[in-house]
Amino acid sequence: MIEDHGARLARARMADLHREAEAHRLARRCPRPRMRDGLHAAYARLWWAVRPRAGTWAPRLLHH
Repeated sequence: MIEDHGARLARARMADLHREAEAHRLARRCPRPRMRDGLHAAYARLWWAVRPRAGTWAPRLLHH
């Protein structure tokens, strides 16, 4: 074995961190960042779907 497992793990982790930082930098330059969290996106979509119009009784109920 040419290099030990710890060095390979450290190199892989550094590459992963660098790729994540590059993706974050590219996403920050993008004007509209896409949501990677599927659960949060589903909750936001559900909230925008069931969001009542202003002037009804439901906003007062939902804001508590």
